[in-house]
Amino acid sequence: MKKSLKVTFLIFLCSVITLHAQNRIETDLSGKGWKLWYDKNASWADDELYLPGTNITTIKTTIPTGGWNALDAAKEVSVPGTVEEYLQVKPGPEGDFKGVSWWYRTIHIPDAKSAGKLLLRFESARYRSEVFINQKLAGYDLTGNTPFEVDITGFAKPGETVQLALRVTDPGGNFDWHDGDAIKWGKYKVPGSHGFGGITGRVKLVTCAPVYVDDIYIQNTPAITEVCPQITIVNSNAKEVVRNIIVRVVEKKNPAIEIFRQEIKKVTLKPGENLIPTKISVPSAKLWDIDNPNLYVYKVSIVNRKNTIDEDNKVFGFRWFEPTGQGLDAMFRLNGKRIVLRTAISWGFWPTNGIYPTEEMAEKQIRMAKSMGQNMLSFHRCIGSPIVLEKADELGLLYYEEPGNYRSGQNIDNPFGHTLMHEKVMRMVKRDRSHPSLIMFNLINEMGEVSKEFMDVHVSDMVDAHKVDPTRTFTHTSAWCRSEDNEQARVHLRPNDTTVYWHGWFDFHHAGGPPVWNQDLYKNPTDYYNYNANKKDIVFWGEEGALSTPPRLER
Repeated sequence: MKKSLKVTFLIFLCSVITLHAQNRIETDLSGKGWKLWYDKNASWADDELYLPGTNITTIKTTIPTGGWNALDAAKEVSVPGTVEEYLQVKPGPEGDFKGVSWWYRTIHIPDAKSAGKLLLRFESARYRSEVFINQKLAGYDLTGNTPFEVDITGFAKPGETVQLALRVTDPGGNFDWHDGDAIKWGKYKVPGSHGFGGITGRVKLVTCAPVYVDDIYIQNTPAITEVCPQITIVNSNAKEVVRNIIVRVVEKKNPAIEIFRQEIKKVTLKPGENLIPTKISVPSAKLWDIDNPNLYVYKVSIVNRKNTIDEDNKVFGFRWFEPTGQGLDAMFRLNGKRIVLRTAISWGFWPTNGIYPTEEMAEKQIRMAKSMGQNMLSFHRCIGSPIVLEKADELGLLYYEEPGNYRSGQNIDNPFGHTLMHEKVMRMVKRDRSHPSLIMFNLINEMGEVSKEFMDVHVSDMVDAHKVDPTRTFTHTSAWCRSEDNEQARVHLRPNDTTVYWHGWFDFHHAGGPPVWNQDLYKNPTDYYNYNANKKDIVFWGEEGALSTPPRLER
């Protein structure tokens, strides 16, 4: 894919270092400083593949064809990036690259005192990632398109400069709107996705203390100015420790304005993960909505005696979105007020690298949608990009999200592929559950009738995902809901409700094209294509008309 976009923001030549606390340093490894080498002779088609959770010591190590010195011929590149962005000559899908590429750079490990953990965090890569530190295999991920972390504490030391290399394998994929095919990879079938290979998200190195904040989930509530944040703290020591935790809430635009502060004293943290639930009520908080996207930052500090040993934060908004009145007078409400959603689908293709937007492109898409009178966009047949949700949070646009290609990993006769898809769904929900702009998850686009055995698997996955984020609606499929008898197309879970509902939702598609509207669809005021007097169900016209190409945002 040839470059068609002039990047207008500055990318620093060196890594950006952010100090969060006395012992947490975040080094941004995105941007320039990377090199790319396409290993055209690499063997990969019949590889043994490994599921998440496999012990790294049991995974076979594969080095570059010709040895590590082969990387000397690499091309200077930036990350996020794809092989197609930098190496493709023949246009279109026919010029796609499959197979193995090596992405590498040197990184300096900050010389932080009392640093106990070194964590590499990848926003996403596609498809398989094998992570090497100084030519030793340190991490492996096969899920693709989702965040993963590699603990390199045993592979590097503070003050050292080391080589970071990723062996990325792209087994192929799709370049259009279809998302139903699994990818045959040797003896395996893995879920399909857009066929661009590379490091498709931002990368950072976190240097932190042995006891650190691992995750923050801002759980909104119907009492709109009340939220229930959940903090995950990891204690990597062999014994339990006692620490104080300080939480603060400040305005994102004006960090000096603090609206909440609380100290939780003498918290016992056992070895491993510790979930700390908290509660915040600020009646005077400014609400987040489409016209006034007010954002706050939830800050968490871990304190040992008087020293802050770790700190992290999460951007959020005070807002509540839900379907109400199902069975009588169904409608959506945002912050208690009725809202009619006006959305369009976004397939997840982007200028320049094919699969990941620049900050400029993410903002441009959202501003274009709002200028056309839309209040929502839908990640459609492809998992969303975090940078898009960040911009939607800032600018005030709602979003709907699908993992993409669920059907290719759903088969009960393909447990390997289903394990990967289940992991993808769970990572998607965990990654995006604190964004105020995100209001709804959907499992599959346009799923027809399936057997009871398949449906049991689908519902089980929905229930698992809803446990990770119980505050959002989670639908089974978009489309093909014509009658009360079609229960599978109506299945959904509602906010703060563990019931699996088989009624109360109506969704149908009319995606014929190229015309958006054909005049013969209308006969009279009560006889036209999408006439619907159904007040009992949420009526969600998932696709109305069709345009045959994604928007040309680079123009």
